[in-house]
Amino acid sequence: MIINTVISYLSSILKTLGYRKTKNNFWKHQNEFYNLINFQKGAYGDYFFINIGIHPIGLPLLTELEDFLPEKPKEYECLIRTRIENLLQDYSHKILDKGFMCYDITIKEWEDFLEMVFPTDVHNWITEFSSFTKLISMSQVEMERLMPYAPIVKEKIYFMTRFYCFYKLNKINEAQIALEKYNEINLSEFNFSRVDIYLNNLINND
Repeated sequence: MIINTVISYLSSILKTLGYRKTKNNFWKHQNEFYNLINFQKGAYGDYFFINIGIHPIGLPLLTELEDFLPEKPKEYECLIRTRIENLLQDYSHKILDKGFMCYDITIKEWEDFLEMVFPTDVHNWITEFSSFTKLISMSQVEMERLMPYAPIVKEKIYFMTRFYCFYKLNKINEAQIALEKYNEINLSEFNFSRVDIYLNNLINND
Protein backbone atom coordinates (compact mmCIF):
# COMPACT_ATOMS: atom_id res chain seq x y z
CA MET A 1 0.00 0.00 0.00
CA ILE A 2 1.16 3.55 -0.72
CA ILE A 3 0.69 4.53 2.95
CA ASN A 4 3.53 2.20 3.97
CA THR A 5 5.88 3.79 1.43
CA VAL A 6 4.99 7.30 2.53
CA ILE A 7 5.41 6.43 6.23
CA SER A 8 8.80 4.87 5.51
CA TYR A 9 9.95 8.01 3.71
CA LEU A 10 8.57 10.35 6.35
CA SER A 11 10.37 8.50 9.14
CA SER A 12 13.68 10.08 8.24
CA ILE A 13 12.19 13.58 8.18
CA LEU A 14 10.41 13.24 11.53
CA LYS A 15 13.38 11.56 13.19
CA THR A 16 15.36 14.77 12.68
CA LEU A 17 12.49 16.63 14.43
CA GLY A 18 12.65 14.34 17.45
CA TYR A 19 9.75 11.97 16.71
CA ARG A 20 9.64 8.25 17.44
CA LYS A 21 7.65 5.77 15.37
CA THR A 22 5.10 3.28 16.70
CA LYS A 23 3.15 1.48 13.97
CA ASN A 24 1.35 4.23 12.01
CA ASN A 25 2.11 6.89 14.62
CA PHE A 26 4.97 9.31 15.20
CA TRP A 27 5.15 10.89 18.64
CA LYS A 28 7.35 12.99 20.89
CA HIS A 29 7.30 15.08 24.06
CA GLN A 30 7.84 18.83 23.58
CA ASN A 31 7.59 21.62 26.18
CA GLU A 32 5.56 19.36 28.52
CA PHE A 33 3.22 18.47 25.67
CA TYR A 34 2.60 15.20 23.86
CA ASN A 35 2.73 15.57 20.05
CA LEU A 36 1.32 12.93 17.72
CA ILE A 37 1.25 12.52 13.95
CA ASN A 38 -1.09 9.70 12.95
CA PHE A 39 -1.57 8.05 9.57
CA GLN A 40 -5.16 6.83 9.24
CA LYS A 41 -5.87 4.25 6.56
CA GLY A 42 -8.90 4.81 4.38
CA ALA A 43 -11.70 2.32 4.81
CA TYR A 44 -12.51 1.86 1.12
CA GLY A 45 -9.28 1.99 -0.85
CA ASP A 46 -5.59 2.80 -1.00
CA TYR A 47 -5.76 6.28 0.50
CA PHE A 48 -5.12 7.79 3.91
CA PHE A 49 -5.38 10.86 6.11
CA ILE A 50 -2.73 12.51 8.27
CA ASN A 51 -4.00 13.53 11.71
CA ILE A 52 -2.24 15.83 14.19
CA GLY A 53 -2.77 15.50 17.96
CA ILE A 54 -1.50 17.69 20.82
CA HIS A 55 -2.10 17.02 24.52
CA PRO A 56 -0.59 18.60 27.66
CA ILE A 57 1.32 15.98 29.66
CA GLY A 58 -0.51 15.49 32.95
CA LEU A 59 -3.85 16.81 31.70
CA PRO A 60 -6.34 14.01 32.41
CA LEU A 61 -8.84 12.66 29.94
CA LEU A 62 -12.38 13.49 31.05
CA THR A 63 -13.50 9.90 31.38
CA GLU A 64 -15.22 7.60 33.82
CA LEU A 65 -12.48 5.02 33.31
CA GLU A 66 -9.78 4.44 35.89
CA ASP A 67 -7.02 5.01 33.32
CA PHE A 68 -7.54 8.76 32.87
CA LEU A 69 -3.84 9.66 32.62
CA PRO A 70 -2.42 7.66 29.70
CA GLU A 71 1.29 8.07 29.06
CA LYS A 72 0.69 8.27 25.32
CA PRO A 73 -2.90 9.30 24.48
CA LYS A 74 -4.31 8.04 21.22
CA GLU A 75 -4.86 10.52 18.42
CA TYR A 76 -8.62 10.76 19.05
CA GLU A 77 -7.99 11.34 22.77
CA CYS A 78 -5.71 14.37 22.35
CA LEU A 79 -7.02 17.75 23.49
CA ILE A 80 -6.17 19.39 20.16
CA ARG A 81 -6.78 17.45 16.96
CA THR A 82 -6.75 18.44 13.31
CA ARG A 83 -5.92 17.06 9.88
CA ILE A 84 -2.87 18.22 8.03
CA GLU A 85 -4.82 19.78 5.17
CA ASN A 86 -6.34 22.27 7.64
CA LEU A 87 -2.85 23.65 8.24
CA LEU A 88 -1.99 24.09 4.57
CA GLN A 89 -4.89 25.97 3.05
CA ASP A 90 -2.60 28.53 1.44
CA TYR A 91 -0.84 25.88 -0.62
CA SER A 92 -1.79 25.23 -4.22
CA HIS A 93 -0.93 21.59 -4.67
CA LYS A 94 -2.77 18.77 -6.38
CA ILE A 95 -2.41 16.57 -3.29
CA LEU A 96 -4.65 19.02 -1.48
CA ASP A 97 -6.93 19.19 -4.49
CA LYS A 98 -7.42 15.45 -4.16
CA GLY A 99 -8.64 15.85 -0.59
CA PHE A 100 -5.47 14.34 0.81
CA MET A 101 -6.14 10.96 -0.69
CA CYS A 102 -3.64 9.02 -2.75
CA TYR A 103 -5.48 8.70 -6.03
CA ASP A 104 -3.24 9.60 -8.99
CA ILE A 105 -0.48 10.91 -6.70
CA THR A 106 2.95 9.46 -7.34
CA ILE A 107 5.36 8.49 -4.57
CA LYS A 108 7.78 11.18 -5.72
CA GLU A 109 5.06 13.83 -5.48
CA TRP A 110 4.25 12.70 -1.94
CA GLU A 111 7.90 12.76 -0.96
CA ASP A 112 8.42 16.26 -2.35
CA PHE A 113 5.27 17.51 -0.66
CA LEU A 114 6.06 16.06 2.77
CA GLU A 115 9.63 17.30 2.65
CA MET A 116 8.28 20.78 1.93
CA VAL A 117 5.57 21.05 4.60
CA PHE A 118 6.58 18.94 7.62
CA PRO A 119 9.75 20.76 8.75
CA THR A 120 7.98 24.12 8.29
CA ASP A 121 4.20 24.51 8.41
CA VAL A 122 3.34 21.36 10.37
CA HIS A 123 6.26 21.57 12.79
CA ASN A 124 5.64 25.29 13.42
CA TRP A 125 1.92 24.78 14.07
CA ILE A 126 2.54 21.93 16.51
CA THR A 127 5.19 23.98 18.32
CA GLU A 128 2.88 27.00 18.57
CA PHE A 129 0.04 25.01 20.13
CA SER A 130 2.35 23.06 22.48
CA SER A 131 2.25 25.95 24.90
CA PHE A 132 0.25 26.59 28.08
CA THR A 133 0.27 30.30 27.27
CA LYS A 134 -1.13 29.65 23.80
CA LEU A 135 -3.96 27.50 25.15
CA ILE A 136 -5.14 30.04 27.72
CA SER A 137 -5.09 32.75 25.04
CA MET A 138 -7.68 30.80 23.01
CA SER A 139 -11.37 31.55 23.34
CA GLN A 140 -13.77 28.76 24.23
CA VAL A 141 -15.06 28.68 20.65
CA GLU A 142 -11.54 28.47 19.19
CA MET A 143 -10.51 25.61 21.45
CA GLU A 144 -13.74 23.66 21.08
CA ARG A 145 -13.35 23.70 17.30
CA LEU A 146 -10.15 21.69 17.70
CA MET A 147 -11.45 19.26 20.32
CA PRO A 148 -12.32 15.75 19.10
CA TYR A 149 -14.86 15.21 21.89
CA ALA A 150 -18.64 15.00 22.17
CA PRO A 151 -20.26 18.46 22.40
CA ILE A 152 -21.80 17.72 25.81
CA VAL A 153 -18.37 17.57 27.53
CA LYS A 154 -16.48 20.28 25.62
CA GLU A 155 -17.26 23.15 27.98
CA LYS A 156 -16.12 21.15 31.01
CA ILE A 157 -12.93 20.13 29.22
CA TYR A 158 -12.31 23.75 28.23
CA PHE A 159 -12.33 24.92 31.86
CA MET A 160 -10.34 21.87 32.96
CA THR A 161 -7.71 22.84 30.40
CA ARG A 162 -7.64 26.45 31.54
CA PHE A 163 -7.24 25.33 35.13
CA TYR A 164 -4.36 23.03 34.24
CA CYS A 165 -2.58 25.62 32.09
CA PHE A 166 -2.86 28.32 34.74
CA TYR A 167 -1.66 25.81 37.35
CA LYS A 168 1.39 24.90 35.24
CA LEU A 169 2.16 28.61 34.79
CA ASN A 170 1.91 29.06 38.58
CA LYS A 171 -1.02 31.45 38.23
CA ILE A 172 -2.88 29.98 41.18
CA ASN A 173 -5.67 32.56 41.50
CA GLU A 174 -6.63 32.16 37.85
CA ALA A 175 -6.37 28.38 38.22
CA GLN A 176 -8.77 28.38 41.17
CA ILE A 177 -11.33 30.45 39.21
CA ALA A 178 -11.14 28.05 36.26
CA LEU A 179 -11.46 25.03 38.58
CA GLU A 180 -14.56 26.53 40.20
CA LYS A 181 -16.15 26.93 36.77
CA TYR A 182 -15.18 23.35 35.92
CA ASN A 183 -16.80 22.09 39.13
CA GLU A 184 -19.96 24.14 38.49
CA ILE A 185 -20.68 22.29 35.23
CA ASN A 186 -22.85 19.37 36.29
CA LEU A 187 -23.02 16.41 33.95
CA SER A 188 -25.06 14.14 36.19
CA GLU A 189 -25.17 11.31 33.66
CA PHE A 190 -21.41 10.84 34.03
CA ASN A 191 -19.17 10.01 36.98
CA PHE A 192 -15.91 11.92 36.67
CA SER A 193 -15.07 11.61 40.37
CA ARG A 194 -11.55 10.24 39.77
CA VAL A 195 -10.72 13.19 37.52
CA ASP A 196 -12.32 15.64 39.97
CA ILE A 197 -10.20 14.32 42.85
CA TYR A 198 -7.03 14.47 40.75
CA LEU A 199 -7.62 18.11 39.74
CA ASN A 200 -8.58 19.30 43.21
CA ASN A 201 -5.56 17.51 44.72
CA LEU A 202 -3.22 19.31 42.34
CA ILE A 203 -4.10 22.72 43.67
CA ASN A 204 -4.81 21.73 47.28
CA ASN A 205 -1.43 20.03 47.64
CA ASP A 206 0.50 22.85 45.97
